Amino acid sequence: MTAVEIIVLRTGMTAEKATQYAALAEQKVREYLRYDTDEDVSRFASTVADVAVLYYQRDTQVAALGTASLLKSASFSEGGVSESKTYLTAGELFEVYEARADKVLDGIMRYRRAHVVTGITEETPTPSTTRTVRVTEG
Repeated sequence: MTAVEIIVLRTGMTAEKATQYAALAEQKVREYLRYDTDEDVSRFASTVADVAVLYYQRDTQVAALGTASLLKSASFSEGGVSESKTYLTAGELFEVYEARADKVLDGIMRYRRAHVVTGITEETPTPSTTRTVRVTEG
């Protein structure tokens, strides 16, 4: 299955909208893996779909939230009659979903490219050569 098909199946959204969310998620996956913009990430369809669904859920919740706030935590004590509530803003909600997307991406960490810089000495404080290597877990 393609990422778009998985997104449609999980959310029920139209294929056109799913394609838009898939494109956003593919960009996030490419940035995470340090791939060029033209490199194929179709083998990561499940991860792309997971990130896209998170973006969809985030956008849906932020839209539903509007100018209101979600209850983050509440506490109540009876003796001195004290009540405390903390609310989650749209910005904080956005950060929560970005953190969730990052956790999903950690699942494909072994495919992430590492940029290794060599040749730095006191005489030449800038790198003389840069090469890209793929990190694999042994």
